[in-house]
Amino acid sequence: HFAKYGPVALINMQHFRKGGKSTAIGAAIIEFEAVEAQEKAAADLIAPADGGEDAKPTNVIKIGDNELTVQTLEKWIEKKNNKSPSKRGKDEVEVEFKNYELEWEKGRAISVKGVPDGCDREKIIAAIGAFFDIEADQVNDNLAYVDYSRGQTDAAIRFKEANDKIQDFAAKLADGTVKIDDSAVASAAILEGEEEEKYYKDFIDFKNTHRKKQAQEKMANKRRRKN
Repeated sequence: HFAKYGPVALINMQHFRKGGKSTAIGAAIIEFEAVEAQEKAAADLIAPADGGEDAKPTNVIKIGDNELTVQTLEKWIEKKNNKSPSKRGKDEVEVEFKNYELEWEKGRAISVKGVPDGCDREKIIAAIGAFFDIEADQVNDNLAYVDYSRGQTDAAIRFKEANDKIQDFAAKLADGTVKIDDSAVASAAILEGEEEEKYYKDFIDFKNTHRKKQAQEKMANKRRRKN
């Protein structure tokens, strides 16, 4: 349901613990790999704040007979603290968290457009493994990470280290020599210049936003225990 907005990094089902037992409370936190995906999902699934009490989201996700109510993690933490945006201010402690840092080198990320229908990360990984002569289950650990979720039309492949074969791989993806699930992609190219910088900046910003929200949630939990 959420993968159509972008790659999903984590689904954290919320539980209530009491007496050594854990019970699901019917809520979950969805973490996307890129901030653009989170923004896209929020715009589609959350009613506009300036739309009044009767405002409705553009789309609603249904699981069985249940319609999901979606809100940002920031808004959820805000409600748990019983604070509205107008009350947030001088009495709110600024949370500290360790910034996510990524040292990246130019020429290690490939943009792939127009992946075949029915594609998934495993099929892209299989194509990478076949070209680089490495077992598919070792691709993610040792060679590259695939930014893709089922249902998307585009993907990105981020290599962990410089490799002389990256440019050749991108070229053969582009001309159809290398196929994904026996189908050629529409285009493939190594990210360069501003586009490459934006790709990594968005990824790093997303990771830091997530870490900050985790720190805020931890702080909120500490305050509740004190109260």
